Amino acid sequence: MAEMKRFIAMGFVVQLDISEYWTTSVVNSTPFSPSVMPRDRFWLLMCFFHLANNNGQLRRGNAGQNPLYKLGSLYKNIVCSFGTVFRPHQHLSMDEEMVPWRGNLSFRVHNPDKPKKNGIKAYMLCDAVTGYCLRFKLYTGKSGTPDCANGYHDRKVVYLLSTIEEAAKAPCGRVAPRTGTTIENPAIVNAFKYMGGVDRSDQMVSGDVL
Repeated sequence: MAEMKRFIAMGFVVQLDISEYWTTSVVNSTPFSPSVMPRDRFWLLMCFFHLANNNGQLRRGNAGQNPLYKLGSLYKNIVCSFGTVFRPHQHLSMDEEMVPWRGNLSFRVHNPDKPKKNGIKAYMLCDAVTGYCLRFKLYTGKSGTPDCANGYHDRKVVYLLSTIEEAAKAPCGRVAPRTGTTIENPAIVNAFKYMGGVDRSDQMVSGDVL
């Protein structure tokens, strides 16, 4: 168990390539990694690292098949732990994020409009002030729209959830160019200024924010 903790701790330091954890270059060397685990031992554990018993996995297309089965209970434990160690501010941000991945995966997505065009799509709930990720859910396929969502049409249909704002509409500060009438949107749209939490979380993971 102690060795597996050291194996997981290697991820505390981010390198562009796994081999760089043991590089002797003066510029890129990380003394932490060699002190935790030798390179050959790390590669051996990486080859046989599993979080679930493959014999219990249902094949794709069978009823009850779980696309995230190989993540075992670790995925659920991590998701639940995120929200217990930090008390968020009042305003939260919920948005989608792309986790880069080019391997063979049935629910891998390609979005040419994103900076990270290939990977796993994740829905994230983050603190709007700090960018801390409170919850996230990996996208594994299409599903229906929640019944509790409130939808309105801007350039396309947008579904909104709120426990603060009501469904009543309010002026948004814009005027329709053809009719000159004041445009009204649901009051929750006024809270869009707090939607930067997920973007800030992504910047922190990428190392763009100190």
